[in-house]
Amino acid sequence: MNMIKEKHPLLHRISYVMDTKYEFFGIRFGLDFIIGLLPFWGNLTTTSISLFTVVYSAFHGVSVIVLLRMLLNISIDMLITAVPVFGNLADVFWKANSKNYRILENYLQNPDRTVKRSIFANLAILGTYLAIIAGCFYGLYRLTVYLISLF
Repeated sequence: MNMIKEKHPLLHRISYVMDTKYEFFGIRFGLDFIIGLLPFWGNLTTTSISLFTVVYSAFHGVSVIVLLRMLLNISIDMLITAVPVFGNLADVFWKANSKNYRILENYLQNPDRTVKRSIFANLAILGTYLAIIAGCFYGLYRLTVYLISLF
């Protein structure tokens, strides 16, 4: 389990500092939450830091399917933190950096199993995204029909 920590200490440090360095009333959080409190620039900064793990993994030959799963974790993190205040509070529990670190760790130990799990996770996340987008378009359609019916 500590193989990745010894081989790639920078990734472990990023995961720890960004997601779990501090504790408050039993809830662990990191700089991702603190920096994320800054409107726009905070989220841009934390997303850029999160992308480092994905880029580093890509340069070390991690499968494209696994990289996509990591990117989807970061995109969910971005969507969560787009909601002012409540999004930052929810971000304390999402911990995209820690998730991506564990994914990389699992990939180094058992690449085939991680790729299979990543395929399922990617399909589930993309399906959810498509459902949300379809729901938004349907809601806009219904709103348009309602507004037109007022005239």
